[in-house]
Amino acid sequence: MATKQTRLGGFTLIELLVSVVIIGILVGAGIAAYRRFNDKQRVLAAGHAYESLLRMAQKKAKAGDKPSSGCATLKGYRVGVTNNGSKAILSVLCDGGTTVIYVSELNFDSDITYTSTANIDFLGLSGGVIGATSVNVSNAAGTTLFQVDVGESGSISGSEP
Repeated sequence: MATKQTRLGGFTLIELLVSVVIIGILVGAGIAAYRRFNDKQRVLAAGHAYESLLRMAQKKAKAGDKPSSGCATLKGYRVGVTNNGSKAILSVLCDGGTTVIYVSELNFDSDITYTSTANIDFLGLSGGVIGATSVNVSNAAGTTLFQVDVGESGSISGSEP
């Protein structure tokens, strides 16, 4: 007598392995996309923070906002990036530039780089800028970029090239 083979419901080992591999590929692609997105957002945040520091210096210089002590004559405000690039410092220029009083600082993440360490001076009521330049903010790999432009007239603009 012939026996009838009945197949029980379920998946074979091969089907399960293929499903696990496909899910692994999708999860890996999702994680990579998230990391790229996160890197981009960190660069944009750092660029906007630097742009905001520049705008603060410009606003204080145009308003003639001078510290209550230690500054007889206000020349303007300076934004400079330290030599090792770890922070930007906003300072007051007084007495023809001989007195420097620190107002604020912006600390940078270690994997964010700034292309310029030049000082940008926003002059007092006379307006204008000394050291107008473009500053590129990027991640360590250089794959994400944000550019902050400071014009001779004092215009400040930030953009993704």
